[in-house]
Amino acid sequence: MLASQVINAILTLRTGYAGVTATRMRATTHWRLAGFACCIIGFWLTWLCLSEPKLYFKYTLLEALTFNKAAAARAGILGSRVFGGHRTWSTDAASKAIVIGKLSTEDTAWTSDLGTEKQARVYVVNDTTAPLHKTQNKGREANAYLTYILEHYHDLPEIAIFVHAHRNGYPQAWHTEGAGNDIVDSLRRLNTAYAVAEGYTNLRCNRDPGCSVYGHIRPYHHINDKRPWDRDAAAEVVWLEAWPQLFADIVLPHEIAAPCCAQFAVSRQQRPLTDYQRFHAWLMQTELSDDISGRVMEYAWHIIFGKNVVQRVVESRSTDIEGTDRVVAVQSTIDVTGFCMQPS
Repeated sequence: MLASQVINAILTLRTGYAGVTATRMRATTHWRLAGFACCIIGFWLTWLCLSEPKLYFKYTLLEALTFNKAAAARAGILGSRVFGGHRTWSTDAASKAIVIGKLSTEDTAWTSDLGTEKQARVYVVNDTTAPLHKTQNKGREANAYLTYILEHYHDLPEIAIFVHAHRNGYPQAWHTEGAGNDIVDSLRRLNTAYAVAEGYTNLRCNRDPGCSVYGHIRPYHHINDKRPWDRDAAAEVVWLEAWPQLFADIVLPHEIAAPCCAQFAVSRQQRPLTDYQRFHAWLMQTELSDDISGRVMEYAWHIIFGKNVVQRVVESRSTDIEGTDRVVAVQSTIDVTGFCMQPS
């Protein structure tokens, strides 16, 4: 009887020890996994800090390739701007227009929230029965933008605002500044006096992507690659072919940079109609894909409308009455682009 009790006690002790050991092993495994995760996060944060986009105050070989204003004037890139006086956002239909390119499935009813539905020019790129449409769906929003300019060249408004079809939300409207990525809120805040004075104003203050190491164009960077290995590399190499057809009288620079994403405001500018016809013809005739040709135009707009091939962006922060931080571009001695939103 005693022997049986001793054996049971030993078995109980062994079982308890095994349970404690298993618990300790599980805890050790959890701590090891947590430590490994912390190491990964640490490496990622270190990489993020080291690769943080910086303002471009020095450009590779670009100082020797400054924008030649005399050549640009001959090419029509710099024309005489017609300002017609500085106006704020008003109900004057002749003073401005909103130009949008959309698919038939996209909803642009949000334009009525601006009180400018009569000024909105919405081109449906894949429906030839729409009042405003394109016969060929190519080049993404650039096709609609150029079509509007060609059709209204002789009666352009004081300021035209070119934007995408989606109103808000993430990720589809990630490139729109302001709370909720809402283009309606952004357009209500647009400083039209600044936009008219500048001639061309990108509706994005954030310089990334486009001005930093993320997104800026280096046409010669992959020149020795037998085949560009990704979309971004392909979008750079094609400039070797596209630039001479778009800007024949200007030397192709080593870098092209401006804030992304093809949403901008433009004042009336005297530029030969043949230039816009040439841009549109290239877009329709190029063998480049819809994606890549549209990407070329995305980083050509600021040059078309008279800005330097490389734009520098200055950012500052201001707080609106609701306490939400908003990026506001500020003027300085360097070439400044940006939203320049009016305070609430």
